[in-house]
Amino acid sequence: MIKLPSRVFVTQTPKKTIDISPALDFGEIIIVVETTTNIRNPQLVVSQARLSMKDFTTNDYICLIGDPVLCGILCAVAAQRTGGEFTALKWDRQETRYIPIKVVL
Repeated sequence: MIKLPSRVFVTQTPKKTIDISPALDFGEIIIVVETTTNIRNPQLVVSQARLSMKDFTTNDYICLIGDPVLCGILCAVAAQRTGGEFTALKWDRQETRYIPIKVVL
């Protein structure tokens, strides 16, 4: 079986003050929700997340930044795509890098 390169699905376009480039250590960055998306319309966000993450695998990561509802939606979609298993990247301020946290539901 060929292992595909990992990707990092980022919740939303980061503010200019947030540098997500350290996430590149884990794979290609894919922004799930663009800044133009109306996040007050959860069905639209869920549809966009499902489309962006249609081929999400346990080899991929999610980077949760910004709106907590968006973070929850990404976790739910990731779990749905993989049968309940995903890895989230958590920013460690002391080590100034992302730490992978594996979640199994």
